Amino acid sequence: MSYSKLMNKVLILFLTILAIINLFFIKIIAQENKVIFKLSNKSFTTVDLENRKRYLDFVGDNTELSYEDILNDFISVNI
Repeated sequence: MSYSKLMNKVLILFLTILAIINLFFIKIIAQENKVIFKLSNKSFTTVDLENRKRYLDFVGDNTELSYEDILNDFISVNI
């Protein structure tokens, strides 16, 4: 295999990986940010809830918690 053909294949592989990474980040960034609840005129959104979920996973083994458990925890922390 010639050097130029090898470089073309490497370039195609690199661009494919770059496109997959790009699609992954677009999906993360494009998440819709909806208001879940309000307390004292302060809105709490799905992004806030996702951050709370990541925090709970960080501080302990909380991967088994349901959406309702995480939401109730998030609400009680903010009250």
